[in-house]
Amino acid sequence: TERVLWESKTKGDLGLSSPAVVKIFVVVASGDENLYGVNITPGEEEWRFETDFSLHTTPAVVDGIAYVGSSQNRLYAIETDSGELEWTFKTGDDVRSAPAVSDRTVFFGSDDGAVYAVNTADGTEQWSYPTNRGITGGVTVVGDTIYAGNDAGTIFALDTESGRPRWRQNLRSVVTAAPVVSDSRLCVDTDD
Repeated sequence: TERVLWESKTKGDLGLSSPAVVKIFVVVASGDENLYGVNITPGEEEWRFETDFSLHTTPAVVDGIAYVGSSQNRLYAIETDSGELEWTFKTGDDVRSAPAVSDRTVFFGSDDGAVYAVNTADGTEQWSYPTNRGITGGVTVVGDTIYAGNDAGTIFALDTESGRPRWRQNLRSVVTAAPVVSDSRLCVDTDD
């Protein structure tokens, strides 16, 4: 029979955020302006990172650091064992795009229309690429290419090292989620 082992409540909705599991923690972003670290075994809150604005994205967790965007125009890097802030990176608008991490770089989009590559060690910008419309769906990294779609319905394939475009394709409909690559095919979710 199925049964609930535990549940943990936040004061806000989870919106489009999904939990990430790392070590002994479930890490989840909430509309109540907090990132939570909940212990997997008893289901009790171990730590809480407070911000001043809603957190919208599913955290990307790599090497003990959770990367999460907010409506405060920021990407946060939070240590998952303690909930302590490692660094923040400021953009020109909300960060609602779920980040992806590869080769010591966190990639994400912003409502300011740019795709960003930021060093995971210190939060310094490596490059940014303007797409001219907001990016609310997530980004995907496969090998040395990052895929991102914007609110104008254009998909971009960018070089991970330089941010230079490899190609782009206009789908004429808002891209609502991170592209998925399977068997050399790119699958994209749009709002039509």
